[in-house]
Amino acid sequence: MGQSKIVIVFITRPGTHPQVETILKNLVSNAIKFTDKQGHVDLHIGANNGFLLVTVTDDGIGIPEEKQDLIFEPFEQANEFIKGVYGGTGLGLTICREIAQKLQGKIEVRSEVGKGSTFIFSLPLINSD
Repeated sequence: MGQSKIVIVFITRPGTHPQVETILKNLVSNAIKFTDKQGHVDLHIGANNGFLLVTVTDDGIGIPEEKQDLIFEPFEQANEFIKGVYGGTGLGLTICREIAQKLQGKIEVRSEVGKGSTFIFSLPLINSD
């Protein structure tokens, strides 16, 4: 049986910082990776009070509360099982958080094991006036 391939393409408006796309791709691809084929991944993008708000929500495996800060550290994942089954270097979320902070934004996670995760990326909007 062949494996499914998902291609993620984001079309951003002119003037969007290129590294914002890096964050979007990483958050969505992680959500897809940690959600089974019958699961759901939702992406919402909007603005509120001068901030770009992006939420990526899945009903995947979830992250234990005590590991939710750890997953943003270099080479760390929620546990060794995840490294073996899902792969990855443990650098994606570290890079995303560093980019967000460089752009004066932030990334937060809310998660419950067995119920899924929500990642919230916020970034101040720049007034072009």
